Amino acid sequence: MEMKNIKLTLGYAIRIYSGGCLGSFDSLCRLFSSDIHIIHENMNFNIKSPYKIAEQLGVRFDTFEYSFSKDSEVEFIISGLDEEYATSILRKALSASSRDLTEIWNEVYKNKINAGEYIGSEVTIVNKLGLHARASARLCRLTHKFDAEVILKRGEQLVSSKDIMEIMMLAASLGTKINIIALGAHKKSAFDTIKYLIDDKLGEAE
Repeated sequence: MEMKNIKLTLGYAIRIYSGGCLGSFDSLCRLFSSDIHIIHENMNFNIKSPYKIAEQLGVRFDTFEYSFSKDSEVEFIISGLDEEYATSILRKALSASSRDLTEIWNEVYKNKINAGEYIGSEVTIVNKLGLHARASARLCRLTHKFDAEVILKRGEQLVSSKDIMEIMMLAASLGTKINIIALGAHKKSAFDTIKYLIDDKLGEAE
């Protein structure tokens, strides 16, 4: 498969960390099905996966943080079915301000949803305590293993299942209905796994 190699100067600092809130740079990258790697200081990182970067660096994921400073010159390697779209968006995103990045994330998300490039369905929270801290942490850890963006939607509220604080903000108690929306390279396996976990009471006895 043909790869796109692009060298860009960062218009702002990129911070990659164990949280994965919607609108962050790594969250934007996960919306694409293409592989996206960044070459920095002789290291080749899968920018879509903070979990894999932490493993690569040999550090604990729950305290992991890595930054690419503003004005750094970095090389991206992009390959996959939507590499042309991903390349054009990355060029736009990396010359933007961090405020504009949220708008770009929303643009790509809506385009992917409108194109049907996602897997989703409604589920009901069936464990007694709902999405409390321990259950949210379990869901978050599991989601980080996939090269995908898994979004939980309650009403008009969207949160990333890769960010424990965002999950808890849903305040999803027993009986709450939420939608799982999975996008990206591993969207099917991520969706199936997360849905099974929620249907299985998030691994809890009741």
